[in-house]
Amino acid sequence: MPAPHNTARPLAPDVIHVFTDGACAGNPGPAACAAVLWYNGHIKEIARPLGQATNNIAELSAIREALQRIKRRSIPVKIYTDSAYAYGVLNNPSWKPRENLALIAQIKRLLQQFASVEFVKVPAHAQVPYNLRADQLARSALNQQLHPTPPHSVTRRPHSLLH
Repeated sequence: MPAPHNTARPLAPDVIHVFTDGACAGNPGPAACAAVLWYNGHIKEIARPLGQATNNIAELSAIREALQRIKRRSIPVKIYTDSAYAYGVLNNPSWKPRENLALIAQIKRLLQQFASVEFVKVPAHAQVPYNLRADQLARSALNQQLHPTPPHSVTRRPHSLLH
């Protein structure tokens, strides 16, 4: 596996840069995924809870969610992940996954729809700004799942005909 990538230098133009992360409370446990998509200075953020899942499913789901949101599939894509598992099963033909086969197959089918996709392994929780943002988004979606806020209720005073 290549050395982890440092994105301290500016992102290349005319490439969709996708920073992904998953979060889990327990493994398996409540999980969430997130992605930050960057294209020529335009940023789109995605985050969603996943229910009960493993950390690997959360990491893979972040990649799937991001790929599904990209409409212009002729533009080159760079996917940054801090997951050695996701990087390995999607980028290294010698990795033979034994779990999450349907999700991996779904992602590989999505990848075939793109003109060019490159995977980049980034260090976990390092100072890679958009990867840190993806981590924050995933943790926020996880926290919303763990601590849901009740629906906003309005208390009305009973209407009285007599004053």
